[in-house]
Amino acid sequence: MSPASSPLASVIVPAYKSEATIRRCLDAVGRQSFRDFETIVVDSSPQDLLSELMRREYPAVRFHHHEQRLLPHQARNWGFRVSRGSVIVFTDPDCVPEHDWLKRLMAEMNQGRVAVGGSFASPPGWWAQSVHVSKFAWWLPGGEPRRISEIPSGNAAFTRELFERLNGYRSGWFGGDSELCWRAVESGEQVWFEPRAAVTHIDTADFRSFVQERWRRGKDFGDMRSTVQRWSRPRCLFYLIAAPLLPAVMFARALRHSLLGDNLLLWSSTAPVQLLACAAWCGGEACSHGSALWRR
Repeated sequence: MSPASSPLASVIVPAYKSEATIRRCLDAVGRQSFRDFETIVVDSSPQDLLSELMRREYPAVRFHHHEQRLLPHQARNWGFRVSRGSVIVFTDPDCVPEHDWLKRLMAEMNQGRVAVGGSFASPPGWWAQSVHVSKFAWWLPGGEPRRISEIPSGNAAFTRELFERLNGYRSGWFGGDSELCWRAVESGEQVWFEPRAAVTHIDTADFRSFVQERWRRGKDFGDMRSTVQRWSRPRCLFYLIAAPLLPAVMFARALRHSLLGDNLLLWSSTAPVQLLACAAWCGGEACSHGSALWRR
């Protein structure tokens, strides 16, 4: 990790009760083949649980603890404000980057890209893979670098100029990473996907928490569409009418992206859980649009 006053890149990790996974994340970040970067951890865990660990094991990491709970995008925005790099890179405490992850992202930046995302590799085990593909079917490893509509904040890089111009993430939404990419595209920029810039995502969700999380994220996404994109009453109503068909549409889109990365076997072996996840997401989003219609 670069001791220089102005490193080329800043890697920002938001943390909240992340003691179980953050060691693997930071150890992997510390082993990157690309070296001109700083690492910033923004933590808002109760009782400052990470402070001693960070002082003892990761003294080179810039660590900031907040007494007040920060949502993930709030923590990322705060990390950006104290960062020094000309490229801003985000990952999560439950992501373990490959040793060439940062090198791959920076190579794309050197080609003139302004927003680049990498892939999410799955941990072993059928259930873990099923949960993983349900969340990251668009961003599985494999295939050629390509344009994409959005990139998750667990594996994303932006030029400082673009992130600043877009005023960062809209911190109130879990889907703020999608919304940031929408604004980037609307401003005339391309969002790029480099599948070889890989992180492995660690997910320990059980069945109940997984389904609940998909419902909540769908509802959050619907709230964001109504509030940020200002969906009209007819458009919200159309979503509600079409809602029974939309899980199949989401499922088919996941298949298309999986085929781009030659992940058909992984996609097909996890299909039942994916369908359940799509149904939960669409149910949550339909609930949001129904509430929006009621309020209007």
